[in-house]
Amino acid sequence: MNSIINLLKIVKVHPLFWVIAGLGIMTGYFKVVIMIFMIVMIHEMGHYIAARFFKWKVTKIMLLPFGGVAELDEHGNKPLKEELIIILAGPLQHVWMIGFSFLLYKLGVVSQVTYELFLFHNTVILIFNLLPIWPLDGGKLILIFTSYLYPFKKALSIALISSAFCLLAFATWTIISYPLQLNVWLIISFLCFTNVFAYRQRNYTLIRFLMERYYDKERIFPKTKAFAVKKSAKVSATFSWFYRDVFHIFIVNNGKKTDERELLKAHFSDKRSNCTIDDLFM
Repeated sequence: MNSIINLLKIVKVHPLFWVIAGLGIMTGYFKVVIMIFMIVMIHEMGHYIAARFFKWKVTKIMLLPFGGVAELDEHGNKPLKEELIIILAGPLQHVWMIGFSFLLYKLGVVSQVTYELFLFHNTVILIFNLLPIWPLDGGKLILIFTSYLYPFKKALSIALISSAFCLLAFATWTIISYPLQLNVWLIISFLCFTNVFAYRQRNYTLIRFLMERYYDKERIFPKTKAFAVKKSAKVSATFSWFYRDVFHIFIVNNGKKTDERELLKAHFSDKRSNCTIDDLFM
């Protein structure tokens, strides 16, 4: 019972959902509004259950007309495999919903019209959420993929820039195919705002990523990566090389060696982020 109460406390409905729901009700699509709300809620429950399974802290679940956003109190330092499972857990809910609705239709519990309506909206929400646009599940999958290949800072920038191009392509397709769909333009406007905000906050996101690494003293990393660095390089410059799921060792060209813990300490505790690597040994 306490788990259900705690879950209800963190579930929020975005104003955009109410706007589009109101438009749907005014135009006689009350059944569709209820159907979409149910699909979106089940989708987000998939993310929530997977996150709780891995003991991630979920601070808020925001329901949107096309899906939702589960806000996690994690900042890029959890295992990539766990995050991949949590992201996929949302879209996977649509698979069993399709199968369950088909069973209800075959048993005569729901009519063919209701079944086809549910199938349509369930499929549309699934496909839309897999678009490579931030903060949709597809956009988060792009960040997972780029994080395997590049340092976190570069991976985040590539994911957000790719998201912007995909959003532009989606807006262009909307202009050509559905230029008068107000609800679609509201969603596009929300995604534009979210992408611009995320891009402007990317340096802050990097700082949160670094802070979490610094304060999490017990984290065990699956991989270690060594980098050659000049003794004249600044401490802050090394942070753009930090990968996820990797512990970093830096070999200085004067033969000395340091690691990320010393560099993060110099930045957050000693306030020496602008000093050179060589200065740390003096």
